[in-house]
Amino acid sequence: MEKNKKTVIVFGVFDLLHEGHVYFLKQAKKLGDKLVVIVAQDDNVIMLKNKKPKHSLSERINNVRHLGIADQVIKGDTRLNSWNAILRIRPKIIALGYDQSTLEKALEQNRKNFPFDFEIRQLDAHKSRVFHTRFLK
Repeated sequence: MEKNKKTVIVFGVFDLLHEGHVYFLKQAKKLGDKLVVIVAQDDNVIMLKNKKPKHSLSERINNVRHLGIADQVIKGDTRLNSWNAILRIRPKIIALGYDQSTLEKALEQNRKNFPFDFEIRQLDAHKSRVFHTRFLK
């Protein structure tokens, strides 16, 4: 991590990119100097959502990069809750979507295992009854 930069990370599948994702990423970007987006591996998506993503991991990463909001877009850990990306990036803030309460609980339960402190911020929804991926199939 670059010295004195406040790094923010977000996690997501980002399968069917929509206005809600853009809103989420822009909110997260405003929280710091550098935004890193971690895109979930296919196997983890299947475990979390009980279905395979419509787009491949590389397509999802490229689609998020193409938005031009994030400073860095990387693939997520191969094993759910291994926290390797967090340990490597050492963010000051982990920004979560309004619907990521399970991730928030897991982070809080494992907070003592991280050798640095970070803030968890749950961000506002943007028209969640319209722009949630489950409605855009």
